[in-house]
Amino acid sequence: MTRAIRPIHRSPALALTLALTLMAGCGGGGGGASIDGGGTGGTGNGGQQNTGPVAVSVGTMTIGSIILNSIRYADGSAQITRDGRVASVGELRNGMVVKLRGNLNDDGLTGTASDVKVENEVRGLVQTVSAGAAPASFTVLGQTVIVDDLTVYANVSGVAVLAPGNSVEVHGQREADGRIRASRVEVFNGAASPDDVRGPVANLNAGAMTFTVGGLLVDFATAAFSPSGTSAAALRNGTIVEARGATAGGGRFVATAIAFEDASDAATFVPSTSYKLSVEGYVTGFSAHPGSFSVNNQPVTTSASTRFELGTAPDLANNARVQAEGQVASGVIQASKISFRRTRTIVTGLSSAPSGCTLTILGKTVQVIDSTEIRNGGTTTGCANIAAAGGRRVEARGYIDSTGVIVAERLDTSPSGGSGDILQALVTQENEGARTLTLLGIVVTLATTPGSELKNIDDVPFATPAAFFGAVTPNSTFVKVKGSLSGGVFSATEAEIEN
Repeated sequence: MTRAIRPIHRSPALALTLALTLMAGCGGGGGGASIDGGGTGGTGNGGQQNTGPVAVSVGTMTIGSIILNSIRYADGSAQITRDGRVASVGELRNGMVVKLRGNLNDDGLTGTASDVKVENEVRGLVQTVSAGAAPASFTVLGQTVIVDDLTVYANVSGVAVLAPGNSVEVHGQREADGRIRASRVEVFNGAASPDDVRGPVANLNAGAMTFTVGGLLVDFATAAFSPSGTSAAALRNGTIVEARGATAGGGRFVATAIAFEDASDAATFVPSTSYKLSVEGYVTGFSAHPGSFSVNNQPVTTSASTRFELGTAPDLANNARVQAEGQVASGVIQASKISFRRTRTIVTGLSSAPSGCTLTILGKTVQVIDSTEIRNGGTTTGCANIAAAGGRRVEARGYIDSTGVIVAERLDTSPSGGSGDILQALVTQENEGARTLTLLGIVVTLATTPGSELKNIDDVPFATPAAFFGAVTPNSTFVKVKGSLSGGVFSATEAEIEN
C-alpha cells in the first residue's frame, strides 16, 4: 500500500478537524509571502444559514473574506472597529491580528462574522534595526519586534530596508519574554495615526503615575481612560492595556488615552461558558502537561484527553506558537485540542561544525536563534554559544519554517537514546510494500530482522508490520525512528508512533 504525499497543512483528516471546531487565526497570515494583501471585498454568506454555534476567535487573519484557521467568515455585515473607530472591510489586510465573533454555518467550513476588532501591537517610529541578527529584529517605541519567514510586509520589501525614523505599524503576538513576533509590518509613506502600544503593564508606579510596556516608560498622568467607568485606580501589573499618545523628552511616552482591553471587549469578545473559544499565540507560564498556562494572555488548562496536532505533547513549552481551543469555564479554556502553528521535529545525530548560526544534523540545516536553549552541562542561549554543539552527537528540537530549515528551540549535547541517529517528524509518505516512511524528506527503511520494533504511542509493539502501517496516516501521524543515516537513506531498527 502506497499513500501519496499531500500538502502538510491540508490533509483531509486535519481539514475535517478544523471544520468541526472553532479555531483561532492562521499563524503568519499570508503564508510567508512578503507582500501586502488588499481588502476582502465584503462578501456575503453564500446562501449559508447561520445555524452553527457562536464562534469567538483571536488570531492572525488572511483575506478572502476573513480566514481564521481555514474557517472562512463572510464579512459583508460585520461591524469592524480599528483604533476605536468604525472601519470598513477594505481596511482588512493579510497578517493583521483580529478578534472575531460570529457564527459557523452547517458545513463547518464557513461562517458569518458579526464583530471584528483589529488589534495592532505597536505603531510609531523605528528606532534601531538589526537585519543581520538571528532572528532579524527592529525596535519601535521601546518594543523589540522579531520578524521571520511568515511576516507580511506592506510598503516595504523587508526588514533589510527598514531604517530608523520610518513610521510603522506592527501586528503580532508577544513571546514569553515580551518581544513581539510580527505577523505584519506596514510602513506609512504619508501621515500615520497617533503612536500607540498594546501590552501588559509592568513596573506600575502609582505615585509617579507611570508604568512600562516592554522597554517603554508610559506617563498616564493626563490620560483619559476607557471604557466608561474605569480609571487609573484599576491599573495593575499584568493588566493588558492600549496606550495612545506621543513620545516626549527622555523617551517618556505621554499617554493621552488608555484602554483596558478586557473591560473594553467584555460585551462582545469575552465568551460565556456556552461558547467555545480559540486563541492563537505564544505559550507563557508553562511548567507541565497536563497543567495550566497562557496563550496570548488567555488562561488555558490541558488534560490527559487534550489532543495535539502538528506536534506532540512533549513539544508544548514556553514560546511554542499554538492555537488552543475548547470550552470556557470560569474564564479558562479547557483545551480539547492544541494545534502547533509550525510542524514540529526532532533530529539527533552527529553535528557539523557551525557555520554562522547554523549546524547540519542528519543532512538537515538547523538554525540557532537568540532564544535557542543550548544544554551542555548547564544551559546557555543563542548563537554565541553554538560552538558547544559542533562536531558531536546533538539533539535538535524545534519547528520547520517555510523554507524547510529546522529552527531550533533546544540543542542538547548529551542526548539520550544511545549512539544511533534519531528522527521524529510528520510522516509525509508511507509504502507498506517497500516498508518505507518518508519523514522530513528522508526515506526511512524499516528493518525486516526479528530485532526490529514497531510500537504504538503507548510503547506497545504492533502484532504485525501491516498493523503498524495501518495506523500511519500521511500528513497526520508523527513517528520517531531510531537507526542510522547513510547515503541519504535512514535504516531504522525501531519505529514508534508519537500521536
